[in-house]
Amino acid sequence: MQPNPLSTSAPGSATFVQAGFARRVRPELSWELGGGCYAYSGANRNRNYCEAFLGAAWREVTARVHYTPDYLNRGACATYMEVNARHALNERIALVGHVGFWHSDGDGRLAALLSLHDRTWRTTTGGQRTAALESSFESL
Repeated sequence: MQPNPLSTSAPGSATFVQAGFARRVRPELSWELGGGCYAYSGANRNRNYCEAFLGAAWREVTARVHYTPDYLNRGACATYMEVNARHALNERIALVGHVGFWHSDGDGRLAALLSLHDRTWRTTTGGQRTAALESSFESL
């Protein structure tokens, strides 16, 4: 559970459940297919939605495409594409990079804080595109 990123007036929480299937193609290459559902509580419980994802991993680089036909239960489809990389600098510290692109075909009323994989992105209205570059250090 995490704090609800959609609520500005009433506290709440969001639960994300995910399941999928992964297959190793070669020792350093694999793919995955699955889905997940977000369930919100409090004032935003009517915004529950599910998404499907397809991903691939090669060594320390991963890529994933997420798709939902009904983002936030508002009748808008949304797609999020991400690439992540991790490089160990030593036994305890790693450099982590993330590049993401989000697009939604909405009705103009879509406004939310979008949180994927503990990264928060501010979006404005339906039909907007959001791109971001993020890097951070990770303690192992």
